[in-house]
Amino acid sequence: MAFFDKLNDIAKSIGDMTNDAIETNKLNSRISGEKAAIRELMYQIGEHYYEKHRSGENIDTEVYEIMVNIDHHHDVIKEWEVQLTTNKEQAPVASNSGVLNTENDLICSVCGKQNALGTKFCQECGNKLEQPQHTTCPSCGEIVADGLKFCGKCGGKIE
Repeated sequence: MAFFDKLNDIAKSIGDMTNDAIETNKLNSRISGEKAAIRELMYQIGEHYYEKHRSGENIDTEVYEIMVNIDHHHDVIKEWEVQLTTNKEQAPVASNSGVLNTENDLICSVCGKQNALGTKFCQECGNKLEQPQHTTCPSCGEIVADGLKFCGKCGGKIE
């Protein structure tokens, strides 16, 4: 049963990473769309001022609404870039010893709180945390995931 539980955990981890990648791609696409909208609005400003120049008119504040619209697009991009940064910082990474974040902390499956490796219960919601399962390579002492037959560091056989 432990083997299937590990497979389930790995599959969940991969699924979470896939969802994070999809969300990142969506945000990057939205950012590109906003940048394209800004380019179009900048083009409109240029056309507006050029036409005024060609007709000999004084250039005034008629483009204020376009400028406000550009500012709005810049604000949206900033929000999405912050969200992208937050997603990258919180994204779990798969390891052969459990679901760990980039600092090798355990991530609670209920609330997403980072907990130090070895913590038995989530410090945020109290959920019982499953500790990564591992053994030690008899040849080099490297910690390897349970169920592996050979060490990834030295190639020694795991008994």
